[in-house]
Amino acid sequence: MRSTKKRKRDRRKAAEYERVVRDDHRQIHHEICSKWKVGLPDLLVIHTDGGYSFAEVKGPWDHTVNREPEVKMRNEIWERLRVPTEVVMVRLLP
Repeated sequence: MRSTKKRKRDRRKAAEYERVVRDDHRQIHHEICSKWKVGLPDLLVIHTDGGYSFAEVKGPWDHTVNREPEVKMRNEIWERLRVPTEVVMVRLLP
């Protein structure tokens, strides 16, 4: 069962996404993610000028960075909306 904290955080994230991203862009995001059967990238990056981009975080053992549906989703978001998705590779230090 989901915790109350997680539900509140998810509602807050959804509200921020709806505040920043235009309705037509949200509809296109939904179409793209449904088409490729993937979720949106991990992070919504809000720019000071009111724009946005995405970031996808990958760890050292994450082999999904080049998975075809994820690559096609990132490319299609760029092609249709001109919204970039940066892939951030994280390295864990001892």
